[in-house]
Amino acid sequence: MHHHRHYFQQPGNGFLLPWMKIRNKRRIYNLPVGLMVILSYLKNELIPDVDEKYRTISYRLLIGHSTGGLLAYYSLYKTPGLFHAILSIDGSTWWNKGKVGKEVIEYLSSHP
Repeated sequence: MHHHRHYFQQPGNGFLLPWMKIRNKRRIYNLPVGLMVILSYLKNELIPDVDEKYRTISYRLLIGHSTGGLLAYYSLYKTPGLFHAILSIDGSTWWNKGKVGKEVIEYLSSHP
């Protein structure tokens, strides 16, 4: 059922984020540290760079599938306001015994 359980955590899978210039790529595969590294990259580098180079609108949507969906959920309570909406398609909420899923439910119950 969860045959992709360790897919995101394997340091050998450099193809996963080849466009990110990270000093220590091993950090990225250590969830949730890796999720924060990606969110930090989006917030501090990618979004400002895209906004500077292209005509954009202020409304931001984050869409993710599988571990990308986990990232979308995680962004709700770790970087509130960075995205106006998220869409998680089959987010890996099973990861770490459902910790992120439980934290999202807790966050949303106190931030309607």
